Amino acid sequence: MNFDDYEKRYFSLYTEYAETVRFIIEKAIAATGGLPVLQSIQARAKAPDRLKDRLEEVGLIESQNIEEDRKDLAGIRLIFYTNTDVDRFLASRLIFENFEIDLQATKIHHPTKENEGTRYQAIHYVVSLKEERAKLPEYAKFKKLRCEIQIHTILNHAWSETSHDILYKDRPHAGFGSKAMESISKRFNNIMDTYLMPAGYEFQRVQHDYERLQQGKKLFDRGAIASLLSAKNNNERYDLLVSLKEVALPNYDDIAAIFSDLYEPLLESAKLARSTPDEQIDTPFGKLKGKSSTDVLRVIVQIFDYLRYVNIEKTFNAYCELFEAESDADVRKQILDSVKRLSEYEFKTWNQVGPQIQQFLANMLSQMKPERQASLRSLIITAWRELLAGDISGTTWSADSVTWQTGALPVSDTLKQIRGLAIAGLFDLFQSAQTDKEKRDVLSALDAAAQLPHQAAYSNELMALTLVNSKQIVDFYIGASDTLSYELLEHVEHKLLWNYRRTPQLANDEGGKFNCQAEAQALIGAIEAFRDRINTNDDFVRYKTLVGYEAVFPQHWINNKFDYQEVEKYRKKQIDQFVNSIIAENEAEWFACMERCALTKSNDLATFPTFVTFVVALSKTKPAVVDRYLEAATENLLNFLPGFLDGLAQSGNEDIYLRVVARFIEQGTQLTALARHWRNSKPAQPSLIFEVLRKAIAAKDNIAVIECMLFSMEESGSQRVPPSNDLFRPALVYLTESKDARWVHGAWFLGEIPDFFKHLSDDDASLLLQNLVPAPRIEFDSERLLELIAEHHLQAVWKYFGDRLIYEADKGEDDKYEAIPYGFGGLEKQLSRDVSLAISFGRTWFAQDKEIFQYRGGRLLSSAFPHCAETFAQALANLVTNGNDTDADFVLDVMQNYNEEPSTHEVLKRIVDRYSQDDSKLNRVEICFDKTGVVMGEFGFADAYRAKKQSILAWVDDPRLAVRNFAEAHSAELDVRIASEQKRADERIEMRRRKFDVDLGSDGNGES
Repeated sequence: MNFDDYEKRYFSLYTEYAETVRFIIEKAIAATGGLPVLQSIQARAKAPDRLKDRLEEVGLIESQNIEEDRKDLAGIRLIFYTNTDVDRFLASRLIFENFEIDLQATKIHHPTKENEGTRYQAIHYVVSLKEERAKLPEYAKFKKLRCEIQIHTILNHAWSETSHDILYKDRPHAGFGSKAMESISKRFNNIMDTYLMPAGYEFQRVQHDYERLQQGKKLFDRGAIASLLSAKNNNERYDLLVSLKEVALPNYDDIAAIFSDLYEPLLESAKLARSTPDEQIDTPFGKLKGKSSTDVLRVIVQIFDYLRYVNIEKTFNAYCELFEAESDADVRKQILDSVKRLSEYEFKTWNQVGPQIQQFLANMLSQMKPERQASLRSLIITAWRELLAGDISGTTWSADSVTWQTGALPVSDTLKQIRGLAIAGLFDLFQSAQTDKEKRDVLSALDAAAQLPHQAAYSNELMALTLVNSKQIVDFYIGASDTLSYELLEHVEHKLLWNYRRTPQLANDEGGKFNCQAEAQALIGAIEAFRDRINTNDDFVRYKTLVGYEAVFPQHWINNKFDYQEVEKYRKKQIDQFVNSIIAENEAEWFACMERCALTKSNDLATFPTFVTFVVALSKTKPAVVDRYLEAATENLLNFLPGFLDGLAQSGNEDIYLRVVARFIEQGTQLTALARHWRNSKPAQPSLIFEVLRKAIAAKDNIAVIECMLFSMEESGSQRVPPSNDLFRPALVYLTESKDARWVHGAWFLGEIPDFFKHLSDDDASLLLQNLVPAPRIEFDSERLLELIAEHHLQAVWKYFGDRLIYEADKGEDDKYEAIPYGFGGLEKQLSRDVSLAISFGRTWFAQDKEIFQYRGGRLLSSAFPHCAETFAQALANLVTNGNDTDADFVLDVMQNYNEEPSTHEVLKRIVDRYSQDDSKLNRVEICFDKTGVVMGEFGFADAYRAKKQSILAWVDDPRLAVRNFAEAHSAELDVRIASEQKRADERIEMRRRKFDVDLGSDGNGES
């Protein structure tokens, strides 16, 4: 069709087509409930005179295919009131459901770098009738005709129409009025930037706020509180609570009244939620996990947190009631966090009511009955700790920043009273504590009274008050010292040493700069009294020398530079003295001391090194004493049997050593300790360690079996271990049958002893890998072992991963099993050594598991060849060229695990060139190319797509026509994505700014 054809024959057809498209859209909107109201909808065919001007302007007036050159011969304009209305209309997918969309011709007009900030804003779709509609007789004449659908807001429509008529419709001739038109153009841009865009966002914000208000009103009108109590299940209860919190409560005028109405129903809802079984949620996609009582409780706590200052007493009582009844650890922590916020000194509330909130809470807590305190210990400790704080803080949020404020509390009689009640309350809790854990929690809270603000200038009065409170606490420790365990004594002495070291400068303040000499001197005296009292106990001194890492020794009090190395020298000297001092007369006394040391519970490795050193030294020096000790030792002391045996082995008294070992082997007890001793000391008695393994397997003592196996691995080839068939293989077979791979945690570093893996047979390598198949995840330690095995058995390691994929499929989706890690930390260097082997295994897995190969085997290959190494990429490219369609699908599945690394480009180009007519494969190439990975910042996606466009533009110069065509088409699609992401980010920023910063007054000016 040329221009003459259009003017004489087709103009009326396109006019009718535009009206038809408008008719379809109007009917679809009417049939679809809940869509926003259109301000207007316009339809037109391109006027011949306007079309002629356009064609002449771009040099296409002689074109014989103007229907291909111009996409807007028929046009529809949908005009909405606000941006929100546009977004909701687009979300309805109404255009996609009723028309075929030419995505390459679709445009999102928004100011971006690419269009030099052009202010025109709209979304343009180019559509045609769906095939099933075009088959109908009344629509057949419109088949293959295209129509441009433009979507505007009313403000953008007014700007575009006005600017179009002035700037483009009747331009002045060359040489006349150019500067004036440039000025007019700038003014149009200023109108958009200064008035229309802000106004559009303001309309959007007002509409959003109004709709939230209406939602809240509906909730209020239908009796939200009554509905809450009559909820059928936790799903309904949760939805009501969320709506109440997010929609209704922010709009209540009398928040105090609603709090009174809500208080009991919220607590009752918590009780109902706990007794209500979970119900699944039916969705069009199947059943989803329903909301649990934990989910409901979280929202209830959030509501009380939101209303916490309305009624302090009721809020705190609510927290107490919820906390007592709750068993979920995460919910209990959330309640404790809320109690912390209620109790803390916060700038905003302090400026309004001073310390009244804290004073009220202190009085409440001090009057609470002891039996109630017992069930609320951690909650009460949390509150007391905050009330003892010396600083005040607050946060201020804006659209793009958070400001944290901190300062020191001013001292007043009220503050002194609050701190006094808090200290007394914590003393009571300490006295009623049943365990060291409970006492440590109280000690930690009391620390707050001895700490000055770290990031604020504090007054001399606050410093003096802190010193006075610290002395109160030390005096309490002195009085309680006889009841404290050795662990706590050690801990408290360590804490007081820090106070002791910082206080002398205050006590020696001759100029009176800090005005608290007397208080400082009193504190020093109290700390010295505590120190002297507890160190008269010889058993305690022995204990802290042998056990723990917080021990304080005499030199600590006089030498601030008495560091870790000096401590170790001191302890070594004391150990020698201790060992030499043990004689028949005090043997029982020392045995009791050792039992007390062994009684200590520890969850780290820093508690017992010195004690183990002492045990080894004693066993080596006085084996007869140790022989008697081991006869009477409890399980706690026998936990250190490896150390005893290590020392006995070095003592030179082989009779005692062998007798002790034989006794434990015969009893079949302490097998783990025996095997660990073999690992430590490596005695040359192969038959004995074999017997240990035999009994460990019979007793199903897996840890002992693991220790035996590790010993055999460490001593591979040595005369100290029996042949592999007698120790290593039986242990490994047993552990494999038990699905126990914990030996990995002790073997991952065995690369330092290369003989084992260097001489590992194929059968033993397969056994090791078979054992590792059920391991839930490949952690760093198991990966290190896989590296060592792969160095000599690469094919076996690839097969191992295939076995894990099969194992995962057999276990089903519910089991927490991760066959393939998301990345390797070194194993990839081994796996990538043989590209052909990797691809061979990958193709086998693909044939077995095409549907989800991309996420399993494909991900493994991409992890084995991170960043798509050139050798791997070349092999895949050759597979595309020389293989079949299945091979291409395999390659695409692998490619989808990369983020468009440069080496992948040739692989993707070959797919494009070979399958230029296969839309399915071309779409997958786009997916591979467009993967962004993690993006950062407001414009992260927009910038990522800009980078993608720069990459695809390099394809435009490719000698292959199909590749060039793909690049041009995809470049246009990326332009749409860039504009879309830019538009979305701009809108997020503007709406957030209005939410946080802008408060519009009657004059219409925004005030931050």
